[in-house]
Amino acid sequence: MLEFALKYDPELFARGALELQWSWGAYAAAVLGLGLLVALALGYARSTPRRRDRAGLWALRTALLALLLLVLLDPHLTVEVDEPVPGHVTVLLDDSLSMRIRDLNGAARSEFVERAFAPGAGALATALERRFDTRYLRFSDTVETLAPGERPTFSGARSHLARALEQVARGADAQSLAAVVLVTDGAADDPGALDEAMRTLNASGVTLHAVGVGAERFERDVEVARVHLPRRVLRGDAVEAEIVVAHRGLAGRAVTLVVEEESAVVAEQPLTLPGDAHLATMRVPLEFTEAGPRRLTFRVAPQPGETVVENNVAHRAVDVRGEPVRILHVEGEPRFEVKFLRRAVAADDAIQLVSLVRTAENKYYRLGVEDANELPGGLPDTDEDLFRYDAVVLGSIGNDLLNEVQQARLRDFVARRGGGLVLLGGRRAFAEGGYSRSTLAGIAPVELPDAASAYRVRVPVRPTAAGRGDPLLRLAPDDGIHASWERLPPLTVVNPIRRAKPGATILLEGADDAGEPLVVLAWQRYGRGTVAAFPVRDSWRWQMHADVPLRDETHERLWRNLLRHVARPAGGRVRLHVEPAEAARGDTVSVQAEVLDAGYRPAADVEVTLAVTTPPGEVEEVPLEGALEGEGLHRASFVVRDVGRHHLRVRLRAPDSRPMDAETAVEVSGVGREFHGAELDAARLARLAEATGGRFFRAGEAAEIVDAVDDATGTRRVERRLPLRDMSLLLVLLIAFACVEWVWRRRRGMA
Repeated sequence: MLEFALKYDPELFARGALELQWSWGAYAAAVLGLGLLVALALGYARSTPRRRDRAGLWALRTALLALLLLVLLDPHLTVEVDEPVPGHVTVLLDDSLSMRIRDLNGAARSEFVERAFAPGAGALATALERRFDTRYLRFSDTVETLAPGERPTFSGARSHLARALEQVARGADAQSLAAVVLVTDGAADDPGALDEAMRTLNASGVTLHAVGVGAERFERDVEVARVHLPRRVLRGDAVEAEIVVAHRGLAGRAVTLVVEEESAVVAEQPLTLPGDAHLATMRVPLEFTEAGPRRLTFRVAPQPGETVVENNVAHRAVDVRGEPVRILHVEGEPRFEVKFLRRAVAADDAIQLVSLVRTAENKYYRLGVEDANELPGGLPDTDEDLFRYDAVVLGSIGNDLLNEVQQARLRDFVARRGGGLVLLGGRRAFAEGGYSRSTLAGIAPVELPDAASAYRVRVPVRPTAAGRGDPLLRLAPDDGIHASWERLPPLTVVNPIRRAKPGATILLEGADDAGEPLVVLAWQRYGRGTVAAFPVRDSWRWQMHADVPLRDETHERLWRNLLRHVARPAGGRVRLHVEPAEAARGDTVSVQAEVLDAGYRPAADVEVTLAVTTPPGEVEEVPLEGALEGEGLHRASFVVRDVGRHHLRVRLRAPDSRPMDAETAVEVSGVGREFHGAELDAARLARLAEATGGRFFRAGEAAEIVDAVDDATGTRRVERRLPLRDMSLLLVLLIAFACVEWVWRRRRGMA
């Protein structure tokens, strides 16, 4: 009914705009109408005695004249509408390297694509072209149009499926797009963006049909699927790489994982592929003795009958920090731990240990300081003085010597600076030092009870289940490291710690004479940094006890590992985050530089520059722009076009210091991870097709695609001017106003 009165769908009025056609004739009619209204008003004033009648009749005549004027102005509704037009079909071809895999009865995936969908030549392409306006795109790391007679190269190092779908949905010819035929193996380097791309495609009303190319399950294959390795380590660090090896059809086969650097073998480890799962996890110890960017290759030799051998290799980049970490060891009284801790790290040139020992009131003994200006008054009394260090070892120093301001500074040192803190046991440490309800208790990885009275117990120490596999407790160069714990002498505990906090990891434990458990070594992350609790009084016994062999290095390795562990997260004032660390040629590399002031707060008003040195030796300056998220964050991106190592250097020039640099590297390959996870992902393609009302076909069913594509019609948005002068509502109102006026005048005896 409403549409009949308005002549058009009411939704058009909500989206459109009303326009009037003013002309000299319209202006003349308006002036004439205005004069007529004045004459009517004067006439009604003389002939109509009642004021109410005069006003009502004049209003009705005014409305009638206004409607007549509106009709004379030729009103139009201007609105954008979608009109059906002959549509086209876009065939989207996967042009990545994985299409070269030979898993279609000995034939390559690319051979099927060329045989079926080559523009102007493929059997299915020809059938589509006979029925529809067919256009071709190829996608890998980029999306490009295929000209008539042009063929895919199958050489792309990435499969940016979401980007390709997004570009198709938003292209210049998207309005006439009726259907998309996607030909791919389903691999996607941007899976997180697929949902958004599909929403865009759905909004345009386009149907997607998917043709899956390849085998859903390789008959025989070994793949180095994942490698977990810290991105940044310290020089001399011994870390464990966790490698996940996937396999198909090779259960029980013995293989060897080889770790290489610059073609030199640095580690080997045998593995028997399990029969009850297609994933096997192994841990390989690695040691980084040289500073600078390192690139490790993890390789399993090709096996007979493998479908793909390119996925037997994975690469990882590691930045090895060259400058030593600086550790501050604070004791409130002289004791043996100072001497033997210094002896434990003396041979490790990656650790600089500064010892500060209180010998009397307001008197401190300093060891290992760089010059006379370091710690002249004892404990650091400013953030800048404390933040010079990467980690702090806090020994037997009571709450009376470490006030709340200093404890809060230590908290900020860990949380903001990213520094490490080791809480060492002693007669004036933990609860016995008065810290039960202090700031330090809040950041400790263990729960501090009330102070114990005259507690002292010898505790045999053993690793927990978590500690047995932790690199921090790798205390010997061979794999039999855990067999030596039972021969180590007990350690003295004067600070009974029974429980760790949620989120903390307990590595070493023991029990008192009553069999009650004791925490011996635990750690947790706090803010950016790490806090460890080692509540023993005499770790030096593992070095000097008569039962410990002279050449035993358990004590030395434990302390070196512990100090490296807590100091490792501490970074400089310029911190880089690069994605991806392992790129393929043509990838966009994103760089985020976090810049901090001397107090490790976000720095403003600083000059930050990024220089990229390419493998040929060319230096490219890339502008860094401030991020909207907050001060101190700067971002940049660039496209890598050369295979090899790209060196990145960010330089900070701040008013409060000399220029500072932060460096990292990005390794670029020509293949990327195209051959990893390269089995046909039929589930993903079926989901994408069903989401738009389309269908999924395997390569053997691809001939059905021609009949599945409906008659191709698209839409085109055009602007229309819809006339309104003859709509029913105007005629009804004109008649209604005229009739009401006639009835009114007749009842008043004026007609």
